[in-house]
Amino acid sequence: MANEFLNIPVLAGNGPGAPVDVSGMGFLKLFSLTGVFEATINIEISNDGVAWATITSLTAPNDAKKLFAAMFVRSNVAGYVAGAPTLAVGSEAEGGASLMLLPVPAGNGTGASVDVSALGEQKTLIYNGGMEASLTVEISQDGVTYAGAASFAGPTPASVNICGAVKRMRVVVGGFAIGVGTVSVAATQAGGGAGATQSILWDSLGGGDATTWAEVMAFVAASLAPITIYVNNDATIPVGTYEINGATFVADPIIASKTITLADGAVLNNLGKIYGQLVLRGTQTGGPCLTFDAASGGSPNILILEFNGVLQNDGTGPMIEVPAGAFFVVSFVSNGTYLSGGGQPLVNLGAAAVFIIGSFGISSLTNDFLTGPAGSSLFYQNLGGFPSPLPTNAGFLGTTVQNILFGVSCLNVANRPFNPFGGPILIGTMVFDQSLGVTGMPIWWDGTQWVDATGAPA
Repeated sequence: MANEFLNIPVLAGNGPGAPVDVSGMGFLKLFSLTGVFEATINIEISNDGVAWATITSLTAPNDAKKLFAAMFVRSNVAGYVAGAPTLAVGSEAEGGASLMLLPVPAGNGTGASVDVSALGEQKTLIYNGGMEASLTVEISQDGVTYAGAASFAGPTPASVNICGAVKRMRVVVGGFAIGVGTVSVAATQAGGGAGATQSILWDSLGGGDATTWAEVMAFVAASLAPITIYVNNDATIPVGTYEINGATFVADPIIASKTITLADGAVLNNLGKIYGQLVLRGTQTGGPCLTFDAASGGSPNILILEFNGVLQNDGTGPMIEVPAGAFFVVSFVSNGTYLSGGGQPLVNLGAAAVFIIGSFGISSLTNDFLTGPAGSSLFYQNLGGFPSPLPTNAGFLGTTVQNILFGVSCLNVANRPFNPFGGPILIGTMVFDQSLGVTGMPIWWDGTQWVDATGAPA
């Protein structure tokens, strides 16, 4: 699908520029601010050209990726000193956004429910800031049971994204004092190309592509492939179940470690990888905080902890439950680590379930990282630096198989395996050396040298 690019007028002084119609653009928009200037450029959105909500502010030349559906965009300059900034926006042209109004009560109460099922899945709510009150937007799939999905408060215009198929919406007003409010919802369908993204910066203090977790999830929902979420500071993921489609969390391995805390009741489905100086911390008191859909074709679900990526369990139960008969893989790579703050396991296995650990590089586990009944299994492949024997697992009653061997062969002595981290090769490692004998011969590492089946050096 074709891309669309528009210029957004910016005044050489304080005040709003002329609005630009962006209703034909996709949900994901890339703003590019260029030029030499000293000012704050606020980017604002509106559905009626009257009430405007700020979605981001830039004080220097930069790009900003933002997810929203709206009719109009404008710049609004504040603190102008000098210069002539230029602002442009690009996106995939998707054939137009749809718009509906949600009735807002004139005082405390519940507004009429509106059928929004005809709108696209990617929605943006815009509140005009016209009331001294608290407004809650509720959603429902059956028109009977409603749940709060977004909230606004006071006289400040604001916007919130809601991503997903929704049947009905309504507005509930509480704490009313004065004023008249409007809430509109615009929507577009997520698309590919410019409508998808591969990486974002999550900065909960502002300055990134996403500030709130809701904005992060909007990027995840709009992307056609697993995205990388760069984390700029400590943050908390609120209560809810979130499909993150194999996303990777990354923190800069040079800067101090960052921590993402899963609030009690927050669940991530299909987490892909934790990378860098990043700790993902669970605080669950109910079920697991990490869940995974059954992989297709008999393949296992896989979670990767790499380059100081850490899972930390401060909850009162396991972070992951593996269903009966299923199998699950955690790959620990270059200091990938699991820590248990409350003595709880990383994984609990169901009957006849299998947990596979793969380690490459110096990684670590705390004691009692696994629980499971007799008949469940732990398979453990150590490729360098992992604790051997494993830490204790008093709550695991199944079978442990250490140092799984995969088929390894070499063509000559120089081609025999070595430990890339400088540590020892595990005693009992077997290799089929094709240069020995007529057709080749298996040899073993005895801790000092390679030997044949008789114990003679090979």
